[in-house]
Amino acid sequence: MKLIAAGLVCALLFTAYSRYIIQIVRHEVAPTLSSWMMWVFATGLNVSSYLVASDQDVLSGTYLIVDAIGCVLIVGAVILWSYQGFVLKPFERYYLMVAVGIGIFWWLSHDAFMTNVLVQGLIALGYAPTVHNIVASKKHSESYVTWLFFLAASSVAIYLASEGGRVLALIYAIRGTVMILLLLALMRMYDMINRTS
Repeated sequence: MKLIAAGLVCALLFTAYSRYIIQIVRHEVAPTLSSWMMWVFATGLNVSSYLVASDQDVLSGTYLIVDAIGCVLIVGAVILWSYQGFVLKPFERYYLMVAVGIGIFWWLSHDAFMTNVLVQGLIALGYAPTVHNIVASKKHSESYVTWLFFLAASSVAIYLASEGGRVLALIYAIRGTVMILLLLALMRMYDMINRTS
């Protein structure tokens, strides 16, 4: 059953990331390289600390591993089809400094579990610019891609909770579910406001 669940998560995430890459190629979205490099660094640290803390339980960590691979693919797509230079915004500089600090904490403490928990908090904080952009522009609409990410995260959270999965993988899935749900709620709210005005 775990293998089937992992396969479904891979299919959902690769569909979502593929669709996002198509949007990049068609210039329907213009993600910044610095933001996605931030995500690659954080999800890479997350996967590394998860694998150490979980004794390489790849199946339980499929969601977070494929998510990190997806971030790398997005960076490649941005470089190939949407490169606009590499400039770190102040938030990204601080974010990366905190990520490096967490990496140093891991190196000094050898505590992969606590490192992973800290990275989870950092990844949640990484949604702040997106939330800010939605609130500032008030023009975002829900997208098929966002719903796929939500479906993947919530499915993994439900499965891991019901099967007694690894706590770090469960935290990642719950965090993903909550943060994506927040984005969807904001998008829906502003979409409804824009329709009535």
